[in-house]
Amino acid sequence: MIYYRLFFAFLLLNSGLLKKIIFLPIDLTILSFVALLPSIFFNKVIIHRSSLKIILSFLPFFLFFCFTSIYTISDSYYETKLFKFSVGFLCLIISLLIFNDERSISIFKKLYFFSFIIVSPLVIYSYLNNTLELYFMSESALVDYLALSSFTAIFFILHFRDNSLLINTLKFLAIIIMIFMGGRGPIISLSLVIFLYYIISFKRTNLKLSNILLFILFSASLSFFIIKTDFADNLLTRFDMILTDFDNQKVNKRIVLWNDALRGIDDSPILGHGIGSYSKYVNNIDARGYPHNIFLEIIFESGFIGLFLFLVFL
Repeated sequence: MIYYRLFFAFLLLNSGLLKKIIFLPIDLTILSFVALLPSIFFNKVIIHRSSLKIILSFLPFFLFFCFTSIYTISDSYYETKLFKFSVGFLCLIISLLIFNDERSISIFKKLYFFSFIIVSPLVIYSYLNNTLELYFMSESALVDYLALSSFTAIFFILHFRDNSLLINTLKFLAIIIMIFMGGRGPIISLSLVIFLYYIISFKRTNLKLSNILLFILFSASLSFFIIKTDFADNLLTRFDMILTDFDNQKVNKRIVLWNDALRGIDDSPILGHGIGSYSKYVNNIDARGYPHNIFLEIIFESGFIGLFLFLVFL
């Protein structure tokens, strides 16, 4: 039963990556979620205090965000977002219930390990054959590049403390793949996780200074290699758009979205406009819409009260 649970948990967490590959008549996220429920309710599952603390810290934000559906300006789309938000919260709970022992975590890491072994050569092959854009970055791409970058980042984090030669080689390959993809969010997030890990470890344990210096040397060498070669042109271009090319269509569009969000926040800073309200407020269309910034989205829809509750969870 443990392999059943972990298999569908793996599918659930990576459903965004697999949806365009696995063609099913039902949404893969919903299928994985439903498949996990029997293993949770009909088996003895122990929830640890640390897991319970995480759930309880998120609960106030969850309840308040749901409460905003009472006054949202969205006519009907809010129901869809509320459903997806609730499923996401249940997924968090299920994950914490499933990964509650060393054996479960070990098996889950192996699932990521073997999946990465399969995926990484395909990405490298696509890069060498100049088909990276076709398979991962075009509108008709088989796999979303952000989903693949997130999958790669999770693999790196799960095996971060494993320093065997094979795992270190694969982690280096993971960084290369993330650079190929050019996804800024996953790269920035992974960098922050690594930075915070070293900061916390340096304070709590006798982390060797030599390890930190080795990491800095590795990062500097990789950065020099990126700058001096052309394999990271896509990534460097995407970061350069943020810093310098304000006339770029994508950058300009995001600035417009942020300005619209700030305008809406100014109109209702305390409570926000309610869940699923962004597109209705900005475009007068009751549909999916967001300002491409999670903090602006939270403040816009649930006000600074919602932001405070979300920061408490973080």
